[in-house]
Amino acid sequence: MAFPVLPPEPVPAELQVLEVPSLDRSIPGQSLEKLTAQQSVEANASVQPIRVLESVSPEAVSQAEFSRDASEPLVIPVDPAGTDAPTLPETLDKMGVLELTSDTQEFDQGRSVITAQGDVLMRFQGGVLSADRIQINTVSRIVVADGNAALVRGQQRLRGDRIEYNITQETGRVLAASGRFNTAASGSELDLSQGADGEAGGFVRPTSDRITQAEPISNVANPGAIRITTGFQTNFGLFDQEDDNPDRPSDTISLPFNVSGFRQEGSISNWRFQADELKLVPGGWKADTISMTNDPISPPQFEIRAESIQARALSPLVDEIVAERPRYVFEDKVAIPTFRRRVVLDRRPRDDGLVTFGFDSRDRGGLFVERTFEPISNEKLRVNVTPQFYLQRALFDNGANPFDLDNYGVDLDVRGNLRPGTTLNGKVNISTADPTEFGENTRSRVTLSQSLGRHSLDLSHSYRTRIYNGSIGFRTVRQSYGAVLQSPNFTLGDTGIVVNYQAGVQRITADTDRAELLTADRDNDRVTLNRYQAGASANRGFSLWRGQALEAPPEETLRYSPVPVVPFASLNLGLTGLYSAYGNGDTQQSITSTLGVSGQLGHFARNWLDYTSFNAVYSQAVRGQESPFEFDRIQDTRVLSLGVKQQIYGPMRFGFQTSLSLDEGEQFSTDYTLEWSRRAYGVELRYNPILELGSVSLRISDFLWNGGSRPFNTNQRDETAEKAAKDATQ
Repeated sequence: MAFPVLPPEPVPAELQVLEVPSLDRSIPGQSLEKLTAQQSVEANASVQPIRVLESVSPEAVSQAEFSRDASEPLVIPVDPAGTDAPTLPETLDKMGVLELTSDTQEFDQGRSVITAQGDVLMRFQGGVLSADRIQINTVSRIVVADGNAALVRGQQRLRGDRIEYNITQETGRVLAASGRFNTAASGSELDLSQGADGEAGGFVRPTSDRITQAEPISNVANPGAIRITTGFQTNFGLFDQEDDNPDRPSDTISLPFNVSGFRQEGSISNWRFQADELKLVPGGWKADTISMTNDPISPPQFEIRAESIQARALSPLVDEIVAERPRYVFEDKVAIPTFRRRVVLDRRPRDDGLVTFGFDSRDRGGLFVERTFEPISNEKLRVNVTPQFYLQRALFDNGANPFDLDNYGVDLDVRGNLRPGTTLNGKVNISTADPTEFGENTRSRVTLSQSLGRHSLDLSHSYRTRIYNGSIGFRTVRQSYGAVLQSPNFTLGDTGIVVNYQAGVQRITADTDRAELLTADRDNDRVTLNRYQAGASANRGFSLWRGQALEAPPEETLRYSPVPVVPFASLNLGLTGLYSAYGNGDTQQSITSTLGVSGQLGHFARNWLDYTSFNAVYSQAVRGQESPFEFDRIQDTRVLSLGVKQQIYGPMRFGFQTSLSLDEGEQFSTDYTLEWSRRAYGVELRYNPILELGSVSLRISDFLWNGGSRPFNTNQRDETAEKAAKDATQ
């Protein structure tokens, strides 16, 4: 491919001195002042690389002689007084020290251009640039790499037919671009004016793309995923708190007021991409006709395709991506518009999208549609406002009148980081637009959390929180406020026993069935009492058997799962103690023992019946007196939980999870799931007929891996390369 000559540049008052140890030293007295634009120097890089050392004056350059030993580097003295050497602008010193190795090298002093050809490697500022040919203008700081060009810097890998970058302007472009990038670090690592540690002048020795690309995919790991759920979520908590830690003890099932709706959690940092052209801009990049995938293996199971994408860093922890006509593509067959032009990638949950659907038969009349807006978003405070339209209620209830105020509602979500260790979370759901009905159609919860070392203290207030308590069913806590102190999980020495504890005090207004606590002239069955609680749990797991992962390439072992499936069987023993005291003098004490077995068989790699998971948990509670409230009463002292998930064919799995009260002889919760599971993504349908709730979840996995990445579509890339070669010959 013909390489365009860079435009001539005037020789500046100062030059970057080049170390050229392979010059012909058979001519004593040869100096740099005799080199002109027509007299270039060819160097053999196998002897020693060219290194740009420092800025010096032309007078110092003319005094440099090459009458020295060939093994010694050229040292050009700087004018000690510094008075005769004008100062270069700061932007022109950004390239710093570089190391250049190649088969041949030429320096054109007249134009201040270095040309290296043949297996070229250029190391600078914490990165390595490789190509068939590289040209560097030491004045304008323009670098051009041509032919199998690749740039590696930190976690970023860019490849293309041609890479151009202007160090001064911090801009560049990559033609026929492909590669791999980490969104969390791309803003800084693609800024070539900064060192590897974020300071100008960094110099490390990363592995070049030539070596990485020759290695097969290996060590595939799954650090997380984006999970988008429309529907309900069930949380378990000892003190009726919203708790995402499944290891904490639980005696009731706590369903927060926002049991339905849209929820997005997690993030993806690692992507592969292909684009016609990628442009590097300060703090980010943009690309045309681009495909991105989270899948390290080709052909990818999941892609995001767009006419163009622009990414930029909003803060050290937040990146923004804006796309034109983005769409999800599954298995290179099914394309679904995302309707989301803007995506913010960070560690915080995001509630954004055109519209999403939810289902709630209790408060919202069934199927509803919603849309989230974020009027306030910064490092300290985020406010989400989600208007809702109750579609099923509008079509089939209220006289099929879509303008009825009861068909509309709104969710408010406030999240704040007030200071290090202090967070504020507030949620309000109003399931009507009629102001006169707000009192009976509003649910809210506000929690202020303070970190106390490894412990946490939560101050909270809730209004009309709905609790599901086994065979007792749903009960609503009209109002509660108080404080809960929670411990982390502790492991007792080398025993493997994990313990935790909690303590809390709350003032609660809720329903009771105690006649002595109720007045004769009452409008409801609610009573207000203080509740003081303390509890602790201990758990110990035992491995009964562990098999081996399937020995096969990642494209086979990870067909249907983001991680290799290892068969196992385990046993878990648990003990939980809970003491509650109430303002009327009542107490409720319980000790619950738990015995559980769980495991999985198969590797989930073959097409038929190659995966079965199971779990069975029996709990026995010994209870003293009972609570005056119904929502936290320990009614089911003997509970059996059973679950199975089975591969049917390929990526399809069916499962169910049920809980039975042996005291009452009935089921009080059963989930049915149907899942389409692939390495890069998964879709799960879940329905609970007893609770009349359901959900649809989309998983998009994140990956880490070693080795080179292959073209998304091998045939397509081969055709592109063949066409480019044909055009070049013509």
